[in-house]
Amino acid sequence: LRKNFAPYLGNARSGPPVFLTRRGGARIPDNIDTMEAAFQSNGFEIVDCGTHSVRQQIRKVSSAPAVAGLHGAAMTNLLWAPPETPILEIFQPGYLNGCYEQIALEGGLEYTCLINSGQQSLDFAVDWIADIA
Repeated sequence: LRKNFAPYLGNARSGPPVFLTRRGGARIPDNIDTMEAAFQSNGFEIVDCGTHSVRQQIRKVSSAPAVAGLHGAAMTNLLWAPPETPILEIFQPGYLNGCYEQIALEGGLEYTCLINSGQQSLDFAVDWIADIA
Protein backbone atom coordinates (compact mmCIF):
# COMPACT_ATOMS: atom_id res chain seq x y z
CA LEU A 1 0.00 0.00 0.00
CA ARG A 2 2.77 2.46 0.89
CA LYS A 3 4.38 1.86 -2.50
CA ASN A 4 1.11 2.43 -4.37
CA PHE A 5 0.25 5.55 -2.39
CA ALA A 6 3.81 6.94 -2.29
CA PRO A 7 2.94 9.98 -4.46
CA TYR A 8 0.61 11.18 -1.69
CA LEU A 9 3.02 10.75 1.23
CA GLY A 10 4.36 13.87 2.89
CA ASN A 11 7.93 14.41 4.05
CA ALA A 12 8.44 12.44 7.25
CA ARG A 13 8.15 14.50 10.43
CA SER A 14 7.85 17.79 8.51
CA GLY A 15 4.37 18.69 9.75
CA PRO A 16 2.71 19.07 13.12
CA PRO A 17 1.73 16.10 15.29
CA VAL A 18 -1.89 15.11 14.70
CA PHE A 19 -4.83 14.05 16.84
CA LEU A 20 -7.29 11.95 14.82
CA THR A 21 -10.83 12.57 15.97
CA ARG A 22 -14.37 12.20 14.74
CA ARG A 23 -17.59 14.08 15.18
CA GLY A 24 -21.15 13.00 14.63
CA GLY A 25 -20.55 9.28 14.97
CA ALA A 26 -20.87 6.56 17.56
CA ARG A 27 -18.60 6.17 20.58
CA ILE A 28 -17.78 9.90 20.90
CA PRO A 29 -16.29 10.40 24.38
CA ASP A 30 -18.12 12.78 26.72
CA ASN A 31 -14.84 14.62 27.27
CA ILE A 32 -13.94 15.01 23.58
CA ASP A 33 -13.76 18.82 23.77
CA THR A 34 -11.40 18.71 26.75
CA MET A 35 -9.33 15.97 25.13
CA GLU A 36 -8.97 17.85 21.84
CA ALA A 37 -8.11 21.06 23.72
CA ALA A 38 -5.36 19.27 25.66
CA PHE A 39 -3.76 18.00 22.46
CA GLN A 40 -4.23 21.27 20.59
CA SER A 41 -2.64 23.28 23.41
CA ASN A 42 0.38 20.99 23.09
CA GLY A 43 0.86 21.66 19.37
CA PHE A 44 -1.25 18.88 17.86
CA GLU A 45 -3.40 19.57 14.81
CA ILE A 46 -6.92 18.25 15.35
CA VAL A 47 -7.89 16.22 12.28
CA ASP A 48 -11.48 15.11 11.84
CA CYS A 49 -11.01 12.52 9.13
CA GLY A 50 -14.68 12.80 8.16
CA THR A 51 -13.91 16.27 6.78
CA HIS A 52 -10.65 15.42 4.95
CA SER A 53 -10.05 13.56 1.71
CA VAL A 54 -8.05 10.34 1.78
CA ARG A 55 -5.13 12.18 0.16
CA GLN A 56 -5.23 14.85 2.87
CA GLN A 57 -5.29 12.19 5.59
CA ILE A 58 -2.32 10.38 4.04
CA ARG A 59 -0.35 13.65 3.80
CA LYS A 60 -1.09 14.70 7.39
CA VAL A 61 -0.26 11.36 9.02
CA SER A 62 2.78 10.62 6.87
CA SER A 63 4.32 13.99 7.74
CA ALA A 64 3.41 13.97 11.45
CA PRO A 65 6.14 13.43 14.07
CA ALA A 66 3.51 11.83 16.36
CA VAL A 67 -0.07 10.58 15.99
CA ALA A 68 -2.74 10.26 18.66
CA GLY A 69 -6.36 9.44 18.19
CA LEU A 70 -9.57 7.80 19.18
CA HIS A 71 -9.98 4.12 18.38
CA GLY A 72 -11.86 3.91 15.10
CA ALA A 73 -11.48 3.81 11.35
CA ALA A 74 -9.34 6.96 11.26
CA MET A 75 -6.56 4.98 12.94
CA THR A 76 -6.20 3.01 9.70
CA ASN A 77 -4.10 6.02 8.69
CA LEU A 78 -1.31 4.53 10.81
CA LEU A 79 -0.43 2.76 7.56
CA TRP A 80 1.12 6.04 6.40
CA ALA A 81 3.17 6.89 9.51
CA PRO A 82 6.95 6.50 9.13
CA PRO A 83 8.66 3.85 11.26
CA GLU A 84 9.35 4.83 14.88
CA THR A 85 6.53 7.40 14.93
CA PRO A 86 5.01 7.58 18.46
CA ILE A 87 1.36 6.51 18.43
CA LEU A 88 -1.27 6.90 21.17
CA GLU A 89 -4.60 5.12 20.66
CA ILE A 90 -7.44 6.08 23.01
CA PHE A 91 -10.15 3.54 23.81
CA GLN A 92 -13.51 4.03 25.45
CA PRO A 93 -14.05 1.97 28.65
CA GLY A 94 -15.32 -1.53 28.02
CA TYR A 95 -14.02 -1.76 24.47
CA LEU A 96 -10.57 -2.91 23.46
CA ASN A 97 -9.54 -4.07 20.01
CA GLY A 98 -5.96 -4.71 18.92
CA CYS A 99 -6.39 -4.20 15.17
CA TYR A 100 -4.55 -0.84 15.04
CA GLU A 101 -1.90 -2.05 17.46
CA GLN A 102 -1.12 -4.75 14.89
CA ILE A 103 -0.78 -2.14 12.13
CA ALA A 104 1.56 -0.18 14.43
CA LEU A 105 3.67 -3.24 15.19
CA GLU A 106 3.95 -4.20 11.51
CA GLY A 107 4.94 -0.61 10.63
CA GLY A 108 7.62 -0.35 13.34
CA LEU A 109 5.69 2.38 15.16
CA GLU A 110 6.06 3.19 18.89
CA TYR A 111 2.56 2.21 20.02
CA THR A 112 0.91 3.13 23.33
CA CYS A 113 -2.75 2.95 24.28
CA LEU A 114 -4.94 4.18 27.09
CA ILE A 115 -8.51 3.74 28.23
CA ASN A 116 -10.35 7.05 28.44
CA SER A 117 -11.29 7.41 32.09
CA GLY A 118 -11.67 11.17 32.40
CA GLN A 119 -9.04 13.36 34.06
CA GLN A 120 -6.65 10.48 34.78
CA SER A 121 -6.47 9.59 31.10
CA LEU A 122 -6.00 13.24 30.13
CA ASP A 123 -3.09 13.45 32.58
CA PHE A 124 -1.61 10.30 30.99
CA ALA A 125 -2.01 11.81 27.51
CA VAL A 126 -0.27 15.04 28.55
CA ASP A 127 2.56 12.99 30.09
CA TRP A 128 2.81 11.00 26.83
CA ILE A 129 3.05 14.24 24.87
CA ALA A 130 5.83 15.46 27.17
CA ASP A 131 7.71 12.16 26.79
CA ILE A 132 7.70 12.30 22.99
CA ALA A 133 8.70 15.97 22.81
